[in-house]
Amino acid sequence: MAAVGKRSGIAAATLVQRFGSKRQMLLEIARRRAERVKCTFSEASGLDSAFLRLAREFQSPEGAANQLAFLHLGLGDSEFRSITQELLSNMEHGALHLLWRAVKAGTLDDLRGIEVSRACVAAYWGALAFWSIKGSGELGETVQSQLAAVLRPYREESAATSAPSLSL
Repeated sequence: MAAVGKRSGIAAATLVQRFGSKRQMLLEIARRRAERVKCTFSEASGLDSAFLRLAREFQSPEGAANQLAFLHLGLGDSEFRSITQELLSNMEHGALHLLWRAVKAGTLDDLRGIEVSRACVAAYWGALAFWSIKGSGELGETVQSQLAAVLRPYREESAATSAPSLSL
């Protein structure tokens, strides 16, 4: 709590008073992240832009590794797990909505919906893990290349039947 207080300019005692404990503070951080993810997808112009906006939160491979550790925390505790499930559901449904918009716009061929949405979410988390381990290059480029690999079969068929722009 002292380290968080120092970084945020808030006294540790104030944080304890506000949240009650480190655990409660972490739960609130997780809740707000899940809500931010939902907003990110609802405001995004396309799938790439949504995932890139999420990726911009990480300034370093160490920061990405910390997020992955936080995700891991969400798997072993029922309260954190519930919030983590909400976060993933927000990503999954947000990605699905953006994928269907791309299908309607003709930039993607019809797809398997939730299966492709889940593959995109998995590609994002995989890119985050890969980048945090590799420790070099740009996270945005890693995320884009992983999403492109997932969507390539749907873009190639669309490219043959629609306009050359494949922007998501």
